[in-house]
Amino acid sequence: MVQELTRSPSPVVRNNCLVALADMCIHFTALVDSYLPRLSALIRDPHDLVRKQALALLANLLMKDYVKWRGALFHRFALALVDSCAEVRQLAEYLLGDTLATKAPLLAYNHFVEAIFVLNGCQAGLYAGRIGGGGGPGGGPASASQAADALAAAADPTGAFSLKGESSEMRRLAVVLRRAQRDVVYHTLLRRMSPEHKFATQAKLVAEVLGAVADGLLPLQEQGAAEVLGDALRLLASKHIKVSTSRMVAGDEDALMAAAGGEAAGAGATQAVAEVAKAKGKLVSAMMKKHLVESVVPLLVELKAMLSETRHPLLGPLMTCMVALLREHKGELEDILVAHKQLAKELLFDMKQAEVAAKQQA
Repeated sequence: MVQELTRSPSPVVRNNCLVALADMCIHFTALVDSYLPRLSALIRDPHDLVRKQALALLANLLMKDYVKWRGALFHRFALALVDSCAEVRQLAEYLLGDTLATKAPLLAYNHFVEAIFVLNGCQAGLYAGRIGGGGGPGGGPASASQAADALAAAADPTGAFSLKGESSEMRRLAVVLRRAQRDVVYHTLLRRMSPEHKFATQAKLVAEVLGAVADGLLPLQEQGAAEVLGDALRLLASKHIKVSTSRMVAGDEDALMAAAGGEAAGAGATQAVAEVAKAKGKLVSAMMKKHLVESVVPLLVELKAMLSETRHPLLGPLMTCMVALLREHKGELEDILVAHKQLAKELLFDMKQAEVAAKQQA
């Protein structure tokens, strides 16, 4: 029956085998680890019905704790967000954003940076070995997670597990399409994060991608590494990951008001709540600025020097990222980049050009 999941040309047979195996995982829990890679691979089945059924059955197993989020499972669900079938896409977004999020509220945050590496097929850096199987002693798998990933990749009839722009032979249009698909996945996951987790995700992107490239732990000549850095720069410049302190303050006010008794609280209590929330907002803004100035900007400056030496194509996206991050601190830009006067002038010029372009489009 397991062999029929990949060998049978009939989607009806594959679907029936899928239902039977999912039911067996409930009644014989010891079989779950053996069958999970095969079941999750069907999220990329050629037929729409089988893909929808696989998502629904796996979500049911996850909700009832028969299956845990490990190996390639999360990445299979993430890929379903850009499925060719609209119904599959909608189901995946609903499951990740509502049903499964209630069971695992930190799901998107915990797997976000890892997903960037996996979707680009990047085997270097901190997440090396998360795609496919790794070699352990004697040629065996290095870990259970890697073995599961390898089996899932082998069981995938389409052969498509990542959304990477693979090689120089791939047409430019295909590369752009893959990049857009990855952005859809990223933005969908970011919508499910709280402001605090978005800020933490920014810090992880800076440390685990930008920092890894600067330290030589993620060489750009490695397969997929340049796309990983490009995705990280686009994300840091994106409005989807931007943390709004005003929203955080509003949320804190609502929470504090509820704790104080809501509408029953007096005017004095309401004013006190507003002052506390405002003070917290100022503190958060100061922390974010400190992180930007002390952690992010130095890495971006270092990366600019590195990319300029080789005239790397990512130099443009890096400058765009710096403009987006420092736009709110335009008046302090020369102080922030006091040791890099020329770079400050370049960024100010780019900011003015962006403002002119925005006015022309308005």
